[in-house]
Amino acid sequence: MYDSIQLTVMKLIPKRTISRFAGAFARSRFSRPFISAFARKYAIDLDEAELTLADYHSLTEFFIRKL
Repeated sequence: MYDSIQLTVMKLIPKRTISRFAGAFARSRFSRPFISAFARKYAIDLDEAELTLADYHSLTEFFIRKL
């Protein structure tokens, strides 16, 4: 059921719009709670990061972090 709804939405909304929305969200402070989940899901070694998770203000900042 969820897959068919998701597929319908993906067909109705232009991909460029979805991409811009996702990028704006990742740069926003609202993405901050998702940083730890992102790190867990992709098994990111947090010991390599220059800062702690709490120091990143957005998912984009975490994604482009210095090691």
